[in-house]
Amino acid sequence: MSRVLFIIAGVLSVLAGLYALINPFPATLVATVMAGWAFLIYAVLQVVAAFQAEGWGGRIWSILIGVLAFIVGIEVLANPLESVLTLTLMVGILFIASGVAKIVASFH
Repeated sequence: MSRVLFIIAGVLSVLAGLYALINPFPATLVATVMAGWAFLIYAVLQVVAAFQAEGWGGRIWSILIGVLAFIVGIEVLANPLESVLTLTLMVGILFIASGVAKIVASFH
């Protein structure tokens, strides 16, 4: 049974990839909207986690991060066209920071 699921998932992935290559603009908007929803889901989980944190310091930071993620999610969903550039810049910055951190860590 798992083999059939892997084949179905593979075929769907290939079709989605082809669609994205043929229609990059709509695919980018869909990815942006998915990122917005991911921020909202993360925000809810972060606030829920805040109530499980011990001490007010951890709880306050967790709630603040959740509120910030919620605001980002709403902004991305409200303005997906403007968010495309912002998310692309953030991914680029993330890759650069990750690369620099790995290079620095390799010398320790």
